[in-house]
Amino acid sequence: MERYSELEGEDIEYLCPNCGAIVKKSEIELLPSLMCPRCGFRGLFKLKRPGKILFRAI
Repeated sequence: MERYSELEGEDIEYLCPNCGAIVKKSEIELLPSLMCPRCGFRGLFKLKRPGKILFRAI
């Protein structure tokens, strides 16, 4: 199993399965909880590099 480490300074991206938006962690940190800032959905997937593998964030 491959392990991916986050690069320092790299902004983590999340995918909203409801509206398809890709949201950066810096945008989500401004909100009161982990949710899509565009549609308000609370079930985001964390995109991992390389190849952008999907992992459920919550």
